[in-house]
Amino acid sequence: RMDPDETKHIEDLRAGGMDIRAIARKTGRDVKTIRRVLGRSAKAAQGLAPEPKISKYETQALERYDKGLTVTRILRELRDLGYTGSRTILQDFLRERRGRRRPPPRVHRRFETPPAAECQVDWSAFRIPIAGVERLVHCFSMILAYSRMLFVAFYRNERLPTLLQAHVDAYAYFHGLCHRHVYDNMGAVCVGRVRGKPIWNPTFLEFSKHYGFEPFVCRPRDPDRKGKIERPYPYIFSDLLKGSVFSSWDELNELARHWLEKVANVRIHSTTHRRPIDMFAEEKDLLVQLPPSPYPTGQLL
Repeated sequence: RMDPDETKHIEDLRAGGMDIRAIARKTGRDVKTIRRVLGRSAKAAQGLAPEPKISKYETQALERYDKGLTVTRILRELRDLGYTGSRTILQDFLRERRGRRRPPPRVHRRFETPPAAECQVDWSAFRIPIAGVERLVHCFSMILAYSRMLFVAFYRNERLPTLLQAHVDAYAYFHGLCHRHVYDNMGAVCVGRVRGKPIWNPTFLEFSKHYGFEPFVCRPRDPDRKGKIERPYPYIFSDLLKGSVFSSWDELNELARHWLEKVANVRIHSTTHRRPIDMFAEEKDLLVQLPPSPYPTGQLL
């Protein structure tokens, strides 16, 4: 909250004839903040000042912000608790109390592909509490490069049988698969290179032929080639995992599926400026169809 001295200073500047934008420049405050302060002061003078919509949720908002959660996630969780205010009210409150977080900029090379042409695949490990015990979970994700439609699931390891089963789970989610799959140099896919050409894991190569896709591995130290699958992991952590507790592996994956359907795949994507689910509608009929029977992954639970 703004301290009373600063509020009085703003009121005095306005009473002296200074316009709101000039007051904002002079005080270093946002224009919306100045309008809100002056509006609140006018209502208070008339005995009409309502309780701010954020007032009942200040503690919950600050707790989540201090955990590093994004404003988007905080807003979603506060609305589940009954908050009816706007995102702007929440942002202004957090900035007044905690200041603005400014992530460092990063430059990426862009690779855009036609519908159903390519997906990108990767693992990332996280430590999260499950049933009161901190556990290492392995997050498998597959993203369709055109639509940014995302699949996420959590497994106990990254061994080859698990990797293959994770692919099968993703194909079931998308009801098909892309023509080319892009990987980094994970050992379960590529066991080495000869004169720059990949040596495929024989079982994985058999799996790719069974489903009819072309595997592709990036050159070493070229993360931007599969940047579409690199960028979701901070988002998965901040918007799904961070600050959350799970009672079981099943609950973790159930909540992940709910998050995909209600949040990740229905949001406006920052690059395409469209919802992944809407762009997916343009490519789903172009996906490679699933074979009559799944590959026997031999996954060990």
